[in-house]
This record gives sequence, structure tokens and C-alpha cells, in this order.
Amino acid sequence: MHGIICVILISGVVSIVSAQCTVPVRVTGQRVDVTKALGVWHEYRHYDFTPTGPYDITQDPTSYNLLMNATNIGGNPAPVGNGGDRTYAVTWMYNGQQPGAAASDPLSCVAIWQVGNYSTDGRRVVKVQFDSVPPDNGILDFVYTNLYTDYNLVQVLYRCNTPNANGVTCDDPYAWVLTRVKPPQLTTAQKQYIEAVANYYIPPVVCNKFKFADMAPTKWDLSKTGPPCNVADNQPPMSTQFRALIPIKWAGA
Repeated sequence: MHGIICVILISGVVSIVSAQCTVPVRVTGQRVDVTKALGVWHEYRHYDFTPTGPYDITQDPTSYNLLMNATNIGGNPAPVGNGGDRTYAVTWMYNGQQPGAAASDPLSCVAIWQVGNYSTDGRRVVKVQFDSVPPDNGILDFVYTNLYTDYNLVQVLYRCNTPNANGVTCDDPYAWVLTRVKPPQLTTAQKQYIEAVANYYIPPVVCNKFKFADMAPTKWDLSKTGPPCNVADNQPPMSTQFRALIPIKWAGA
């Protein structure tokens, strides 16, 4: 939920890295088959690439055991626009310890609803609402780009948290590396594969200044347990304003 990811599912000019470096707001990624990208993902690494000073991983207010389970709740049954873009509504159920919480705090569930267009260039342009108390549960706009996913093991996401006033370059780029396997249970070969994927897709977006090794590992403690996160357990329930945004439900959804 760093930078509010809150997926399978991954930011002007002088403030990023150098006067010669321009990080774009809009990047081209890999088109996503939403049905294949649903289900459980675990946050492996994350990074806000803005150089605000020396980065101290030990002070990183990251979540513990951040698990995301995506469920389809509706979709446009036919391609619309741009040669095949589709609109879907998805519920992301998060089970983890929220950023900034004490290490002794229990894990909890948070629901995040998204509805929007999954485009052919890998972008996910969505309206988002969080399962939380007002005013935090207002409907927000986010744009994510799926830089890469193999659906089975890894997904690399990018989002520009803060576009520059020029609307083209990004003042606050962010990236995530997600995996289907709980990070402590990854094999050496899987870790090497994921690192190679991240190092191929992330550096070109951030001026080749940052790599996988620069990203903060999400803290995992398998001794921590929490409640199962089910869509039916959402409290409070999805607002009527957000429900009105959901497209016609597809067959079998």
C-alpha cells in the first residue's frame, strides 16, 4: 500500500535524479489479461525513487506480510476503444500490517475497489475507493502501468505518484515488484529470475539510475497471522457512489 497500491499486478525534471534525467508520467507496458492476473500476489519489494536523501531501509515504514487477493466484480463484455481496451471492476483485498504500524500490531484486512480501463499499452486507469472511514474512503484517480508480468511468479508495476505541473514528467515515481510466492519461501532460482526481470524493466523508466537492489524489501514475518480477507467481510461496504461506476457484469463473473 506504499504510495497506495492500494495488484497482479507498476515514477519535474531536475528534482528526480539530474538535470539530464526525465522520468515520464506515461510509460508503455505490457498488456494485461485481467482474468489471468487475478488472485493472490505478495509484495516483495517497493521503492519511491525520489532522491530525498540517504535511504535507510531500517527506518522504512513498510507493511508486514502484505498479501493482495484480486477478485473480479464486473467487466465490460466487449472490447472498447483503442483496438481492444476493456473496462473491469476489481476488488483488491489486502491482508497485512499497515505502514507506520507498530511491529507488535496484528495483521488486518483492507478492501480496495478499482474500476477502470485496462488498456493495450499496459496502463490501468482507474477510480479507486478504500475500505476505510471518511474522508479517506473518497473516490480517487490512479494510473498504474504493468511493466511486465508472467502471471505465474512475478509482476512489476509503475505509478507516477506526483506528475510535474507540465503534465509530462514525473516528480515522484514509484515501482513495486510482486510475486505469487510469499517472499521468504522463494527459491534461489526464483529470486534470481525476479531480480533479472525487475532489472530489465525498471531501470529504463527511471533513467537507468535505480535497480532491484535499490528497492526496499517488504518485511515478512511468517509467524505473524491475521484474519482471512474475504470480499463478503468488507466493513464498511462499497459505497453506492462507487457501485454506480461498475460496468455491466460479464457472464460468470
